[in-house]
Amino acid sequence: MTSVPNIKEEQIRPKHLFDRFLELTTRDAIELSKSGRFENVDCVACGARGKDLFEKHSFRYQECPECLTIFASPRPTRGALSDFYEKSESAKYWDRLL
Repeated sequence: MTSVPNIKEEQIRPKHLFDRFLELTTRDAIELSKSGRFENVDCVACGARGKDLFEKHSFRYQECPECLTIFASPRPTRGALSDFYEKSESAKYWDRLL
């Protein structure tokens, strides 16, 4: 059996880099929410209609009354997500670092 060295999270993901990523992600999420490219969805696990639970960074989250899954609805369309991961500042940030 091979032992795993005692690696700390700071060594894998330095706090200052991750904090910057979170800042960019928050901005990107707000910009994405302004795009208008969203679709309403039912529970992704069982198909039941969700109930509004909370909002974060302009996204609404719902809870399924049947299976208690929490999911975003409305959620970005596939095209909106594809554009987001291709063009967002947070994605570009990791590309530059890696």
